[in-house]
Amino acid sequence: MGLIGSSARMQAIIARRQDLEVQTDQLNNTRTLYATMAADQMEVYSDEMANLTLAPTSAGTVGLQTTVNGTNMPAPNQAAIDNQEEAITAQMNASQAQFGEVDKLFEQMLKVIDTEHKALDTEYDAVQKVIEKSIDRGYKTLG
Repeated sequence: MGLIGSSARMQAIIARRQDLEVQTDQLNNTRTLYATMAADQMEVYSDEMANLTLAPTSAGTVGLQTTVNGTNMPAPNQAAIDNQEEAITAQMNASQAQFGEVDKLFEQMLKVIDTEHKALDTEYDAVQKVIEKSIDRGYKTLG
């Protein structure tokens, strides 16, 4: 490959590397968005769990009560509270598992992009050496 061909290949490599960098930025931004969504979901679950609290009853004893739309309501019984806690926990665990799977997919896509970027870096260095040798040969011929 001559100087012109090598220069054209170099431009193609540079353009592809820039494309990969943009893809990496987009994936990282999307990954951050999903992490924020997961944190928001955890906050919702935390609030739901906080609504199931021990509080003083009207008789002055401590009993279970729940908050519905800002209004304290007596809890039906311990078994119902336990069932609600289990349902909330199961829903939270399922949601976190989904976010974990999505995060693993993003991680895999980033690894593929990183591998391609490293291959392009290696090719860039090789083409750079070919261009340098071509320039050196050109000066030796003229000089």
